[in-house]
Amino acid sequence: MKSQTNTKLRTDKCWDSYQAVKQEKHYCFMCQEPAKNPIRKYTYWTIIANTFPYDAVASTHHLLVPNRHVAAEDALTAFEMRELETIKQSLGLQAEYDCIMHNFPAGQSQPQHLHYHLITWLRK
Repeated sequence: MKSQTNTKLRTDKCWDSYQAVKQEKHYCFMCQEPAKNPIRKYTYWTIIANTFPYDAVASTHHLLVPNRHVAAEDALTAFEMRELETIKQSLGLQAEYDCIMHNFPAGQSQPQHLHYHLITWLRK
């Protein structure tokens, strides 16, 4: 039984894999993936490929995650927040992604780890 409804941002295959991993206790892929294969590292943040991308709607789906396990923006230090704003500005100027998205708490499927979606939408 699925814990949430697939919003169709992910294909069914990706959704099912994601739900299976979410059942594992004490596994935070946002903490474990950056060490494996970071796309870009900053002092307080890392961009990683999303292990469970929005593959039904996005050609690229990376995640911007803090280098320490933080649940919400209000737990960020001033240094982390300043670097976050600099990264967001830089990514917007580079036009590398179509959007930077941060869900409200009710829409987060991983509420225990602050993260931002860096997305390039599929083009038909």
